[in-house]
Amino acid sequence: MPTISVTSTHKHSEWPVIMAILLVALNLRPTLATIGPLLDEIQHATGLGNRQAGLLTTLPVLAMGICALLGVLLHRSLGEYQGVALGAGLISTACALRWALEESTGLIVTAGLGGLGIALVQALLPGYIKRYFPQKTGPLMGLYTTGIMGGAAVAAASAAPLSHYIGWINVLALWAIPAALSTLIWLKIAVNKPMSIGTDSVRLPFQSKRA
Repeated sequence: MPTISVTSTHKHSEWPVIMAILLVALNLRPTLATIGPLLDEIQHATGLGNRQAGLLTTLPVLAMGICALLGVLLHRSLGEYQGVALGAGLISTACALRWALEESTGLIVTAGLGGLGIALVQALLPGYIKRYFPQKTGPLMGLYTTGIMGGAAVAAASAAPLSHYIGWINVLALWAIPAALSTLIWLKIAVNKPMSIGTDSVRLPFQSKRA
């Protein structure tokens, strides 16, 4: 079976990209995880009914499902690097807008916007990992998943205590800051082209019996 040489990174240049991936992953759940602990406060302050309040979490989940189905199209139209940057930027924007749009409609709109950002990242970042780290896909996907869970845990655990001191709307909105930082770091550190140096031999799939 024929093989083709593909490139990989120096170890010293891999770690900044890996850290950028982790930082983006950490910001994929706080916009959702902070809602549950603060839901009573949100409903009391905005007058959201149970059905409307449910949209704060169901809209992001719906966006995730749609973007997962459109993964190939998103890859072709946006690319992994640009798509992840756009998604992380949308998360930051959605959180920041909550400072200005704290009424019920604004919260629902920003939930949808943030959900779209989450969905874009989740549809494209795993492909980025597989493309640029083919020999480390398993461990890095594990790190990516751990980052998502870690971000959710921190956001959920800190939401109620922080709300006591700074108010629920500030708790929802302050996650714009780490999301913006992760976006800037991604744009600065992540690569938008094959990373070079060092070669590994990879089998071409078209002559495989499983292809």
